[in-house]
Amino acid sequence: MLADCNDPLAQNTLKRMLKFFSKQSTVTAGYTLKGTPLNKYQSASFSAPIFDAVTFNRNEGYDNLFMSQQYVFTRHLPTRNYYDAALTTIVALSADRI
Repeated sequence: MLADCNDPLAQNTLKRMLKFFSKQSTVTAGYTLKGTPLNKYQSASFSAPIFDAVTFNRNEGYDNLFMSQQYVFTRHLPTRNYYDAALTTIVALSADRI
């Protein structure tokens, strides 16, 4: 995933994304390129990768995301949305970094 990439451009992109998400009161399931939320609901397909990225960047000003995106692990895995379930599972299996 982008979070553990050593490429400087990728790391810069990741930091910009984390900065954007950390300023949101709620991370929703999609945004326009200008940063406007497309909807009002949350989705593990957004939140699980954000949580994964934050685990690589603890104590760098994004810890609010670490706390707010943990909700993906308190819910049952969806049975009709394989993408949300797959991303949540991948992040959970890499939890040894936390």
